[in-house]
Amino acid sequence: QPNQVELYLDGVPLTGLLGGGADLALLPMADVDRLEVYRGSSPVAFGASGIGGVVSLRTHAPRESGGSVWAGAGSFGTRMGGGRVAQVGRTWSLYAGLHHLSSVGDFA
Repeated sequence: QPNQVELYLDGVPLTGLLGGGADLALLPMADVDRLEVYRGSSPVAFGASGIGGVVSLRTHAPRESGGSVWAGAGSFGTRMGGGRVAQVGRTWSLYAGLHHLSSVGDFA
């Protein structure tokens, strides 16, 4: 059951009070910096944990200004690519990312 695990993104709960889960396929994994899984009980910072525990995702926080671009390909027509740009000031930071992942998936 998806509503038995609490899901947090940068400390913000993604699972609603009315039940139901969140679709992690919509989150670009290139932006995830850290994934923490707490089975059963969880730290007090998350409040009440779900029956199945807590999954906490932390996104990439830029530490210096710059940018990067990447591309790749794989089996079954899989293609990926993206880029990111960050500008970091003394008391602020700005991040922009663009990501693409597709696959034909024509298995035998």
